[in-house]
Amino acid sequence: MSRPALLAVSALALAGWTTAASCAFLDSFAEARLMGMGGVGAALSNGAASLWTNPAGLALLKDAEHPRSASAVYAPIASNLDDGNDLAQSMLAYAQSPGVGVAWKRLQAGRLYSENNLAAGYGWKALSGEEGKGRLLAGVKIEIVSWDAAPTAPSGGSVIENLNGPARMSVSAGLIYTLASRGGSHVPIGFAVRHLNRPDVSSAASKRPEQLPAQYLLGIGAVSEKALWGLDIEMSGRDVDVRTGVEWKAVSNALRLRGGFRLEGLAYGTNLTFGAGLRVSPSVSLDYAFWLPVGGTGARPQRVSLEYRF
Repeated sequence: MSRPALLAVSALALAGWTTAASCAFLDSFAEARLMGMGGVGAALSNGAASLWTNPAGLALLKDAEHPRSASAVYAPIASNLDDGNDLAQSMLAYAQSPGVGVAWKRLQAGRLYSENNLAAGYGWKALSGEEGKGRLLAGVKIEIVSWDAAPTAPSGGSVIENLNGPARMSVSAGLIYTLASRGGSHVPIGFAVRHLNRPDVSSAASKRPEQLPAQYLLGIGAVSEKALWGLDIEMSGRDVDVRTGVEWKAVSNALRLRGGFRLEGLAYGTNLTFGAGLRVSPSVSLDYAFWLPVGGTGARPQRVSLEYRF
């Protein structure tokens, strides 16, 4: 594994946020709404932020009351790590009917290491179904991934290593199918694959290729007028992660409370997640989530999302 990948793994492992089997660009990024529910997103994605979970969710904007979605996310993961640096992510996304979206995401580990993802996607309704049942949504995403690492130099000396990662294209795709629908309730299932083409993100100085493994995400949800539930299973190489969570509409559409559970690598780490969402106006939603590593480090990753639909 290259130096930047090791830096990312070390920082994220310190935060209790991923397992050491992961590497650069393999984070399962979800907005605060979904993160409060454990990070489920295969079947429950919608709006601009669905570019990072399941691009098929972009298709839901076509029939939405507000056909345009703009979203911003900030996620402080850990502060004052052993090297004194902070670890955080940020994201900006925009999407509109009939299902076109663009997004930018950045991971920053102080001045040591950074990753940038620039994505564009399209979602459409492949099958209409009857009264919602049998509806099939499909989506694709193209993203450009790149990384940069700080130069290595002894104190007061000249630079002895300066690695810059290449810009590579990654392809993702997803589906969301509605199994059943009655009244205001429905049961969606989702499937998404990221890094279908397994891009090589090694630096020019690397002696061997470093292809990102494909990530497979399978999920199911149950949505009613008062609550929703989701369950996701993610597979990447030999790693298997399980996530589940619920949302309850505590005060009509104004306040929503969330909770979730994450089992990373089936054994490597267990996390509890909690969150809340406030409907500031019919168009503006503010969401917050944090997760609590069980028996893990002192890090308490958080996530704040602001979405404007118009």
